Amino acid sequence: MKKNLLKILTLLLTLSLLFVLAACGSGNKDVLAGTWTEDDPDFGLTTWKFDGKGGCSLSTDFFDQEGTYEIAGDNVTIDMELWESPNVYEYTVGDGTLTLEGSEFAPSYNLTKK
Repeated sequence: MKKNLLKILTLLLTLSLLFVLAACGSGNKDVLAGTWTEDDPDFGLTTWKFDGKGGCSLSTDFFDQEGTYEIAGDNVTIDMELWESPNVYEYTVGDGTLTLEGSEFAPSYNLTKK
């Protein structure tokens, strides 16, 4: 009787652990989440912060502003409070770097994870 009870408890604990591990690994990880910086000789220090929940901020030596972002494939659409309209960037992340490739109206950034 005690051996059967021990087997059942062991099985229940193992299943519980598997469910907890599965829950921790589920969902899409936001690869932009974190603080990223670029020190440009012309514009000074630029800092992007992505909160992992769709909120972001941009700080430079000249201004600070808040905004939102949305990832779709290899593109991120960023909408800042002082911008006339959202900008779409193609992004790449690797080895502690984030590249945001802009367009005619959106500057490109080569950022390092802080």
